[in-house]
Amino acid sequence: MNQQPASLAEMSRASKTNRSMGGNGGGTTELASRPTRLATARDRLRARCFADAHCKQIRRWIGLPTLSPAHCGSGWTLDTNRRWKEIDTYFHHLSTAATVQETLMSLSDSTSPPNDSSATMMDRLVLSYLDIRRAIGLSGLVLPLVLGPGGMLLGIEIQENMSSYYHTPLRDVFVGTLCAIGIFLFCYRGYDRIENWTANIGAVAAIGIALFPLDYGSDPLIQKSFVGYVHTFSGGVFFTTLAFYSLYHFPRDSKREAESHLFERSMAFRASGLTILLITFAMGGYMLLVPQDWKDWLNGYNFLFWAEWIAVWSFASSWLAKGRIIVTEIGVEVLAYSRKMVLQHGLGIKNDP
Repeated sequence: MNQQPASLAEMSRASKTNRSMGGNGGGTTELASRPTRLATARDRLRARCFADAHCKQIRRWIGLPTLSPAHCGSGWTLDTNRRWKEIDTYFHHLSTAATVQETLMSLSDSTSPPNDSSATMMDRLVLSYLDIRRAIGLSGLVLPLVLGPGGMLLGIEIQENMSSYYHTPLRDVFVGTLCAIGIFLFCYRGYDRIENWTANIGAVAAIGIALFPLDYGSDPLIQKSFVGYVHTFSGGVFFTTLAFYSLYHFPRDSKREAESHLFERSMAFRASGLTILLITFAMGGYMLLVPQDWKDWLNGYNFLFWAEWIAVWSFASSWLAKGRIIVTEIGVEVLAYSRKMVLQHGLGIKNDP
């Protein structure tokens, strides 16, 4: 048999014809039909295996262990002792595959308006995913404003650091915002285990900052209790995980999500991450290396509070940009246009690579 079937649908029809032979009974008719059925099945299997593009796919669909690559081509052999029912089973699976293929093709060719509930559910999941990013960013954006200027409106002086607001009437705002950030981070799911673990560690650190307060009137590095040291450690871990998100996860995720202006977005994310790291190192150097006289002088200007404000807003801007709010999208467009103008007019490059 030199001409191979043109499609799975044709194989399906051939299967039905083949299954109709001897299907009504047993005895002499069934025994007499076995050689014919076996030869027909062998030729059809051989013809199908000549189509290399389909041979592996069909074997994978039906999972027939007795069909190996050695059976394909001119070296085709088929054990005559193989039961003809096994061949019928093969064609039965092939018929099922053809039916599925025809159904999928008819669905893909349909011109009816889209009303896919799964697509709607996917859209909702994407929106929820973006909402979590926006919630994390907005929480970080609002927290310094409420503690600093908001506290001054309530007659509360600016504290040495944000953690000291735990011992003021704004305690609930401080604790509630950090717990909310921790819950949002815990609910956030990334593309792999590393990103998930980063979010979980950041969530635990944020809740640790909220539930383990800094000792009243103490240096962040020199605490009076174990709870105070847990607070200081949680703060360092929190800023480190946020910097890791901006430096590593967000630029990589932008490529996966096929976002526009990847260069500008990656630069913005990395700038935020570097800012968080530099501020964290600066606060660490302040607590570890700066003499006490200098500390007292810097405390008069609330050095730690303003440093933490910059770090918190850096991570907030990164998460808001990842949440694609309109302000950050406009900023990305401005950066992209500015870069294009510099490349074209400043460097003489006509086409932006």
